[in-house]
Formats: sequence, structure tokens, C-alpha cells
Amino acid sequence: MKKFFIADFVCHGEIIVELKCCSMILDEHYAQVINYLKTTKKPLGLLLNFGTLSLEFKRVILENKK
Repeated sequence: MKKFFIADFVCHGEIIVELKCCSMILDEHYAQVINYLKTTKKPLGLLLNFGTLSLEFKRVILENKK
């Protein structure tokens, strides 16, 4: 069975944006954004969590390792 994942938003064709609504950002959420960045070859992602009292966010940068 094939699995596929779709990012919530892509801003300006360059920034992957993943939205969550949970009690906290988990390592799995961070890994999900990293996988999106690797797959799309985009350098920047934002992980936004609306499930806490105030907005929680992480900026995710895919580093080029040569």
C-alpha cells in the first residue's frame, strides 16, 4: 500500500508550512517537515502549532551537507 503526505501550505513556492493543533510540537512533527524539505528540495519550512495558549512555532532549515 502506497503512502503519501501533502504539506498544508507552500508559501511563494519556496516555504513549506505545516500546521498542527496539539498540546506541543513533537519530534515526529519536526521530522515530518524535514522529510517534506528533503523531498521537495526546498530550504525552509515552518512548523506552526495552534493547540497551545499562544502560537508555538519552529523554523526548520534544511542544511546542504556536501
